[in-house]
Amino acid sequence: MNLTDYKGNFFQTRSQFIILNNDGTVKESLGALVKIGANETITKIHPFFESMIQLLKAAPDNHSFKCIHLGKEDEFVCDIDLSVNKEESLLVIHDFTDHYKEYQNVAQSRNESVITSQILDLQNQYLKEKEEFKNKFIANFSHEIRNPLTSVLTFCQMLEKTDLDLDQQDYVNVIQSATDDLRKILEDILDLSKIEAGKLSLEIDVFDIHEELELIKFIYSAKCRQRQLEFHCKIDEKIPRYVEGDKHRFKQVLVNLLENAMKFTHEGSITLKVQQNFARGNRTHLHFEIIDTGVGIPKDKLEDVFESFTQAHDSNKYKGTGLGLTIVKELLHMVQSEIKVESEENKGTTFSFNLVLKFPFDQELEKPKSESKKAKYRKPANKKKFKVLLVEDIELTQMIVLKILAKTGAFYLDILSHGQDVIETLKHEEYDLILMDIKIPGTQGDEVSRQIRAMGFNNTRNVPILALTAHHKPDDLKVYKKSGIDDVVRKPFDEESLLNTMYKYLPK
Repeated sequence: MNLTDYKGNFFQTRSQFIILNNDGTVKESLGALVKIGANETITKIHPFFESMIQLLKAAPDNHSFKCIHLGKEDEFVCDIDLSVNKEESLLVIHDFTDHYKEYQNVAQSRNESVITSQILDLQNQYLKEKEEFKNKFIANFSHEIRNPLTSVLTFCQMLEKTDLDLDQQDYVNVIQSATDDLRKILEDILDLSKIEAGKLSLEIDVFDIHEELELIKFIYSAKCRQRQLEFHCKIDEKIPRYVEGDKHRFKQVLVNLLENAMKFTHEGSITLKVQQNFARGNRTHLHFEIIDTGVGIPKDKLEDVFESFTQAHDSNKYKGTGLGLTIVKELLHMVQSEIKVESEENKGTTFSFNLVLKFPFDQELEKPKSESKKAKYRKPANKKKFKVLLVEDIELTQMIVLKILAKTGAFYLDILSHGQDVIETLKHEEYDLILMDIKIPGTQGDEVSRQIRAMGFNNTRNVPILALTAHHKPDDLKVYKKSGIDDVVRKPFDEESLLNTMYKYLPK
């Protein structure tokens, strides 16, 4: 087979040449794309060619038609070239079916890819907006709930110091217990929110792990006695006394697990085991187990207990948010550890995890400074009465601060409810200290503080400004510092925390 034969086969397969009279009848046809013989009209091929009859009668010219679909049962896609001459015309049909189908597939794939990308962008935007809304809601929720919580807590403390009979003292104890529960729920929600947002950071320092475990042993021995339960605490003596870690989060993990054990154990015992697996270099590898003889967890719900707002048992019978174990799991994940659970219904449950902690080689040299208990606030030695400005719009909080300061006999107090009144007041009055709520009508407390520092008269550059706020994340504290705020009194606050912070900044 020579090149001419190959060429002939190719053109017969891919192209068809048809010579036409100017009335549209076929003089000669070469190729097998369409079936048409001499003296047949071109319109027999397809209705599309009806339009060509007029072109054949027009002046000589060349015409091209792209992506034309011909055929009925066996449809193919072609390009058509028409060369019109005076006596006869040439019609060439090129079969590009494979080419156009491939192009269509590529275009469709590209379009699908673009649509998928747009869907992902929309989903990411939705998730981002949802997360922003949730964080904003939790921040506002935190602020709004801490104000009444502060009121309940402070007035309970004040009521406790009055002459109460036994029944009244019991009522106060119940209110305080309920307030502590509410505060814990609030802290759990905020902790989980910070974990999900990636804004929870660990504060690593040297602490006495044996002292912390003994304290936990003391607390839960007493709690278990009240519930007629036995409490066992087995601590490996080989564990180094001083280790590096976040003491607060370490206690939070153990407390959450022990509280969970107490909630679901009605008789029997609760056991805390801490064992050193091994020590290598300056790291100790510890194994923790919290064992109870409680109601147990069904096998099909073992993993569910770590989901937010989820309980494996009847939530009407066992109260709580279902966040304690979720927070434990996330806190351990932050230190590359994993919580495990084994359980048998009506026999009990065991939670376990491993923890790697650094420890100083010279235990005595690295002994942390003993944290003295919070000293009760002490009045400055001088007998001066200090003048304080409170900027706060919540009447209950105003009353709380007024009651606390009035009881000391060491303060004069002015109260403003709106941020826009502060600057005008400071033009005429001088104060020893300003208590500034961060969320006040019309503006933000940090913005008002910035304006105060810019005033430049009546000691406004140096007067101590303390923020009263529920917002005290590291980013918030940076903003407060830049605006000229000296310190933060965290809501909910009590008498001791408020006065301790105030006296810290007043003249001695």
